Amino acid sequence: MCLTLLLLLTSCGVLTQRPPDQAVKLAITQQLTNIQQSIAKDLRISNKGNATRPNFEIEKVTVRSRQKLKDSDALMRQYSDQNMTELYRVQGTFNAMIIGSSAQKIRQEGPFEVYLGTDAVPDTEEPEAVETWFLIQP
Repeated sequence: MCLTLLLLLTSCGVLTQRPPDQAVKLAITQQLTNIQQSIAKDLRISNKGNATRPNFEIEKVTVRSRQKLKDSDALMRQYSDQNMTELYRVQGTFNAMIIGSSAQKIRQEGPFEVYLGTDAVPDTEEPEAVETWFLIQP
């Protein structure tokens, strides 16, 4: 009985994490890198080639919520012309290791909120189909 329910839920997509954890981790990394680059630019800091390389590594991501935005949400309407078929707001916390200028390592944790969109409709016929996720910065 339980196995049948599990198969039914999986085939309906209930247990599928959308967007996947790896896409969320990459989005957090990109968002933090963008912030770092913006601050470096504003402070006119140049590390001779290292300015674009982040000085941190995301170690752990804990997703608290994955909220699919509906057609009525303003952000979804804003990106509808870019063929975004699904848009998600993902919230949670992350742990990162920050490498300081003297090779000292600092652990940091904090909240995150990212918006991820995809132009692909989930294909239940091909479970190994590749999806492309985009970081949306409202």
